[in-house]
Order: sequence, then C-alpha cells, then structure tokens
Amino acid sequence: MANFLAVLQQVADELGLPRPTSVTSTDATTRQLAALANRDGQQLMKDVDWTGLQTEFIIEFGSPLVLAGDTVQGSRVVTNIATASLLPRSNAFSVSGAGMQIACRGATIDSATQLTLTETADVTQVANPLTFTRDTFDIPTDFDRYIDQTMWDRRFQWAMIGPTSPQFDEWMRSGIVTVGPRQHWRQVGRAPTVFRIFPPPTGSGDTPGTLVWQYITNQWVLKQDGTFASSLTADTDVPTFPDGLLQMGIKWRFWSVKGFAYAELQEEYNSWVDREKARNGGMSTLRLNARQPGYLISPSQVQDGSFPGPGNP
Repeated sequence: MANFLAVLQQVADELGLPRPTSVTSTDATTRQLAALANRDGQQLMKDVDWTGLQTEFIIEFGSPLVLAGDTVQGSRVVTNIATASLLPRSNAFSVSGAGMQIACRGATIDSATQLTLTETADVTQVANPLTFTRDTFDIPTDFDRYIDQTMWDRRFQWAMIGPTSPQFDEWMRSGIVTVGPRQHWRQVGRAPTVFRIFPPPTGSGDTPGTLVWQYITNQWVLKQDGTFASSLTADTDVPTFPDGLLQMGIKWRFWSVKGFAYAELQEEYNSWVDREKARNGGMSTLRLNARQPGYLISPSQVQDGSFPGPGNP
C-alpha cells in the first residue's frame, strides 16, 4: 500500500497540481489535499466494516471482593473500608450485603478508607461485610462501533443478550422478577462510555469468567513503527484501505470544494468503493440447487437450553 506522501503525489499528478514534497508542508494546496485525505479516510472507516478494522475485545473478570466497612442507616457513606488499593474504579462495581438496597453501586471513592454508594444503607453496622462485584468495563480507546451478534460468554458458551433497552435494564435491576441464566449487556454513560453486564457474576461457578465481542476500530492508519492511528499525519503513514480508494476520494472532494464539475469523479469513486466492499473478506456462496443435509451438529439442531431436555436421561 502507498504511504501518505505517495498518495498525495499521485493525486497531484492526476489533477495537474504541483507535486508535494512533504505532507507537513505549509503550502495551501498540500494542506487542503491532506485534510481531504483524512476526511475521506474517516468516511471510509465509518461506511464499511473492513476486515482490516475488525478487532476482538476480551473481558476477563475474577471473583467478587468482600470488604468490611461501617454503614449508617440512611447514609450512603461507608467508612473504615480499604477501597483505594482494591477497587480500580468505584462505579465499576455493584454492591450487596446486609442492609444494602437492590441495584446499589459504588458512586465515588472518597479516600483510602471511605466510599460513597449510590443508595443509602438500611442498617447501622460496624464492619459490615459488603460484596463488590465488577459488572462494568472500559470500552477500548480505539472503539468506533460494535459488530452485532458477536457478544459471547465463553465460560458458558452462550451468546449474550443485548443491547438491552433502558426500560428493560431497569426492569431487570429494579423489579421483583429476576432474569434467567444468560448475561445481558448494554453501553452506558457519556464519553468515555462503558460496557455493563447483568446479572453481575456471583462467584458461585461463573468466575473467573471471560466475555468477548468484536468491534470496528477507528485506527485505520498504519504508522512506521507498527502502531496504528486514527488520522494521517506523516509522510510514511499508510492508510489500510485498498489501494486507489483514498486517491479517488481526494480527487472528487478537491474538485467539489473548488467548484468544478466533480460528478464523474464521484461516480467513479463510488463504483470503486462498492466493488471493494463486495470483495472485502470474501463472500459466502448461496446455492440454489438441492443440497445434502449437513452431517455435523449445528446450532439449528441443538435446543437453546435445558439440553438434552425434559424426560431424557
């Protein structure tokens, strides 16, 4: 794949512009071409689930922590508890124990020995044993969007259910009726958002556990040192899209902002994008002729739960 400087030089040659000597040049035309290259790269990253941008994220969690602290009826503050060294972030944990209301969570870590909860305690007790269960995890910093139906619980080999709606999430956390054995998930919070599961792992057979899902990374640029970035900034940066796409995208965008007739260049670009999308990662074959039944067990032959089923040995 051509690097950033080579891409701009190719575009300049095709449009009859002065050839750039560096992408960091202060020349107005070079700066505009570089800006349009990043605009087109961002658009390509958003529009297509390119196989080169598909990334797997693995979450591993251990058993809940049981920490003793002093609670006071009607207060959200827990004192005399060693929190700072054991809890990486207060709102990543659900909290349960004697006198704790349902769906209680950590709110803030006030000091090395004090924690504030989201709800008040119902009892006054010294050294009240509280269970802190992690159910919230940071989303990767290069995250752009989920790849649907890739969320799995690897310990139980079950697909996770979600994303759940805010209404269903509150029904699960606040209602009387509890949910089934499967993990539900949703994304919560403002940026940076987090990935939250329900019910929290109890530790009785489901920890340590592993969750996995796939996403599209926003880092579509390969740097010279082998790392990735979300924009082109140096001569040696390499866009990870198929060759030719970025050049053609820059050309029609440049012609557009200059007020020239760009429809033909845009049509050619769109045709190339459609072709590369169709070829990206290969395509499965849909056969119209009669096929022999599969000889291996597939998900269509195994019931969703209670296997092998009532009444069977």
